[in-house]
Amino acid sequence: MSTSHFQYLLLDEVEQKLIKCENQSVHKQAYESLEKQVVDLERKYADLERKYNQLQSVNNDFNLIKNQLMSVQNKTREISNEVSIMKHLENIKQSQEIQTFCHDRSSILDGPLTNTIMKFGDVKLSVGITNLSAYKTTGKFTCEHEGLYILSASVMSYTDNARYFIYLNGNTISETYISQNRNNEVYTGAATVTLEINPNDKVWLYADGSWYLSGGLLSRLTIIKIK
Repeated sequence: MSTSHFQYLLLDEVEQKLIKCENQSVHKQAYESLEKQVVDLERKYADLERKYNQLQSVNNDFNLIKNQLMSVQNKTREISNEVSIMKHLENIKQSQEIQTFCHDRSSILDGPLTNTIMKFGDVKLSVGITNLSAYKTTGKFTCEHEGLYILSASVMSYTDNARYFIYLNGNTISETYISQNRNNEVYTGAATVTLEINPNDKVWLYADGSWYLSGGLLSRLTIIKIK
């Protein structure tokens, strides 16, 4: 082997080793780069996981606040409904007139009546009425609030052919016979009418003819505003 050929082989071997070293260096750099990327990714993943947990906590707090808000809204709605009902009932109470009248032995004794207005002087219940004293004096109910009323009367007598009328502003709207008997038996004549009346309209009961009235709790009058 010539010297020049030996030198060529030696140079080739050295070159191969250098290439191998360079490749190893490249692989090491690539590995280190990949390793660094993995570390960065792990750090980013940990950071994202932390933020996700924070968002979950915020979301839980949001859901809790949302549920509390809905509970408050429901309670507010319930209270509002109760207030509306109470206002409605109060309006009904203020707009209604309820009266119950009956003869009382202390104000009107049992005895004969002759063509006269029947005065139910003992008022057992009165709501929303301001002219009660006038009623007791005249026997005429004066309407204060326009509306639909029910008037119910129950009168007792033992007189044959005893009867009474219900008047509205001087017009007869009802006629009731209490009894038609000749044996002095006691009977009750009842009447119920529905009236659409206006302020200052007057309603009263009128005893027609002469007959004996059984007073106290035996004869009663009720007037109720229903609408």
